[in-house]
Amino acid sequence: MTQDELAERANLSSQYVGCVESGLKGLREETIIKLSKALQVSADYILFGTAGGEDYRQFDDMIRPLSGKELLGLEEMVKVYLMACGHAEWD
Repeated sequence: MTQDELAERANLSSQYVGCVESGLKGLREETIIKLSKALQVSADYILFGTAGGEDYRQFDDMIRPLSGKELLGLEEMVKVYLMACGHAEWD
């Protein structure tokens, strides 16, 4: 997502989003809320960089209808992706 797209989704100016991203401006409470809604992540993720249960809800909703066989296939794809990204090897 570009700064312009984020600014539009969060109802903020592109210039402001750029200043926040480069550390020139801080975030007020209402701005954090706007950004978290626009990015579909929790405010904790924006503030601390850690995901909470709320952040996994969209992923959970996507995989809930999968069958057992489909889930196993997804698991294998995720393992390959993680290894390609340089994360720990998976058995």
